[in-house]
Amino acid sequence: MKVIGLTGGIATGKTTITDYLLSLGAAVIDADSISRRLTEPGNAALLEIGAVFGKEYLDEQGSLKRKELGRLIFSDEASRLKLNQILHPKIADGIREELARYQRAGHAAVVLSAPLLFEAGLDALTDEVWLVALARSEQIRRLMARDGISEEEAKKRLNAQSSLQDKLAKAHRIIDNNGSSAKARETVRKFWEEISGQ
Repeated sequence: MKVIGLTGGIATGKTTITDYLLSLGAAVIDADSISRRLTEPGNAALLEIGAVFGKEYLDEQGSLKRKELGRLIFSDEASRLKLNQILHPKIADGIREELARYQRAGHAAVVLSAPLLFEAGLDALTDEVWLVALARSEQIRRLMARDGISEEEAKKRLNAQSSLQDKLAKAHRIIDNNGSSAKARETVRKFWEEISGQ
């Protein structure tokens, strides 16, 4: 089974590309979905986050206050590293479980969608990496519009991830998302047909 790592910086359009791959019939593992499951009430990862960061990051129902924790980790690198130490190994375990399930089901290829593919070392689980690339200025504009945050806050979030140049150097295929969405979809469809043999 071939494993395709799909990654891209925050607000580059990776989710749209992931949804398009699903529409083409691709089997997709979403690292963000696994992360959200890990931080649901009652989960050991969430209890660990509460113990490390304090109960002020949990609401009355025991749910994670994602925005509050996000503000902390994007402004404090030590806190971000602590959170990554809690979550990244557990996310990797969840991905391995899903990969094994898809392999048992006989899939020829699966897409692993992960924004922090390189940062979390998840590229080690893949055979090749596709990168959704977007100019930094457009990335900042989209992030500000999407999350209703300031330019300074958007830049903090971008700076918390590895640079586009670093990702370009490690990726096998590039999906340029600076132009029309139709052009990006055409690139993705071509890549998927080559991989899946459809």
